[in-house]
Amino acid sequence: MGWAADIAPAVIETFHGAFPGAVPLACVAIDPEATVVELDGAPPDGRFEVGSLTKTMTGTLLARLAGEGLVELDENIGRWVAAGPHGEITLRQLATHTSGLPRLAPGQTAGEDNPYAYLTEPVVESALRRAERTPGRDFAYSNFGYQVLGLALARVTGRPYGTILAELVLDPLGMTCSGVDGLGGGQRITGYVDGKPAPHWDMPVPGPGGVETTAEDFGRYLAACLAPPPDALGTAIRLAQIPEARIDEHREIGLGWLIRDDRYVWHNGGTGGFAGSAAIDPAEGRALAILAGTHGTAAHQLDRAVLTALADGDPREARPQTLGPQWEQFDAAGQAGGIRTLPPRSPHTSE
Repeated sequence: MGWAADIAPAVIETFHGAFPGAVPLACVAIDPEATVVELDGAPPDGRFEVGSLTKTMTGTLLARLAGEGLVELDENIGRWVAAGPHGEITLRQLATHTSGLPRLAPGQTAGEDNPYAYLTEPVVESALRRAERTPGRDFAYSNFGYQVLGLALARVTGRPYGTILAELVLDPLGMTCSGVDGLGGGQRITGYVDGKPAPHWDMPVPGPGGVETTAEDFGRYLAACLAPPPDALGTAIRLAQIPEARIDEHREIGLGWLIRDDRYVWHNGGTGGFAGSAAIDPAEGRALAILAGTHGTAAHQLDRAVLTALADGDPREARPQTLGPQWEQFDAAGQAGGIRTLPPRSPHTSE
């Protein structure tokens, strides 16, 4: 039994019954010996909303298009979108949250049941022209900026974001049950907030979020990010992980990915009914992701479990203090939905 086989059931034990509702859980753990996927309350083809983990894919997509010579990282967005006074913002600035754009589009209200549904392409461009920007800021996390980036990348290729993401990132990795706007196979599963089923989040302009994926597919993505293949996609994956700007003493940012303590390549994500966290440790050849069908505010608890486990700690230290009624009755062998061990991956092979 290696690290991955040991840590996956411990992670599921940590969060089983810890959130209100019949919350589906998935854990993906990778070490040099194996990729281990463990499910609890989710079918193998169940698609989780991954929220802002999508940003790492958008950054990789930008790097891929740059590698093909279709765009330059420092190209102004005014070439692709009707940006008004903000046309000099660059694609790199959007990808690194250094554009000075606000966190949300002007007029957008956080906490709505479906907060991005009304943000169509014309609305995003109009909001961009009206946005109050703070240029010169080193870092200001902006979901709105990533919507603009997703729109710009679609305009670069003349095709929808979901189509180019599938063609250039998802399909080469064998992620056939992943996508946006219903693209890809698999079945949408239900997430929960306060014990009640949460509405699905629609995102007409993907980029900051919008991707749904199964645990096994996300394992393929995570494995490729840990050991990029020797091809154009692998080059883009590497580029997305190179630090571009420093956020604070402990964090830097690449093209979407965050780098913690000069070691862990990390991001999290959340929607109204889902939370997720993923990190890789290239030095140890390990990676870990947790996907949960509970409100995105749980992402920080998942972060703690992920980073604790990668540092050889006990992820159960991160379990929520307020436990669900099933916690004491949890039996990892009988309740956890089974460990699925995938074939070992060559560090230079993509699926």
